Amino acid sequence: LRRTSPGNALTDKLFLPMLLSAVRDPGFFTNREHPARELLDAVSLSGARWLAEDDLDPQWLGLLQRAVTSVQNDKEGSPESIAESNRTLQSGLQTLLRKSEMAERRQVEAARGRERLAIARMCAGDAISALLGDRSLPEFHDVFIHHAWADVLSLTYLRGGDESDAWRELVGITSDIIETGFADASNNLSSAHLARIGAALEQVGYHSDDSAAITRELNAEAF
Repeated sequence: LRRTSPGNALTDKLFLPMLLSAVRDPGFFTNREHPARELLDAVSLSGARWLAEDDLDPQWLGLLQRAVTSVQNDKEGSPESIAESNRTLQSGLQTLLRKSEMAERRQVEAARGRERLAIARMCAGDAISALLGDRSLPEFHDVFIHHAWADVLSLTYLRGGDESDAWRELVGITSDIIETGFADASNNLSSAHLARIGAALEQVGYHSDDSAAITRELNAEAF
């Protein structure tokens, strides 16, 4: 333990209570599950993990401080007092450990989610690029296909991958949207396609009024 660490200071405060425990009960030296031993282990091992001031966990430190103070306040150093302090400390440490593990799992899952999203966006972009080739869409179609519709394709990929019926359906609609951008008014998107596009936009967060306006504009912008 570093001499300047909180763990070292707390361990020093346990010297007298541990001495009284050892005098009263020789099992202190042979029983690893002795309450006083468990209390001392928890305080000293936690203190040993702190390598720097910014490594301190306030909740963890608070639990240790309350346990040590509780033992110190019992001037007789009774086994019951130590056992109760140890039970409270162990319960609190287990709760904090579970919270820490849950937070770590959430971080791992979030990182995996970001990775999956990046892959989905890449696949959506690749599908659009393959259908578009080296052609340039009118401005409205271009912005729509590379932003709003790319989000739709990304979500669909996340849900079912590129082997799903939904993905194949939307890639087909993507092709129609692109071709409509180069076609005359007689080749506008069908009402069924417009309804599917509107529903897909709502799934990625667009309000129904906004999605309806977008679908109308897709046909209006065709030339």
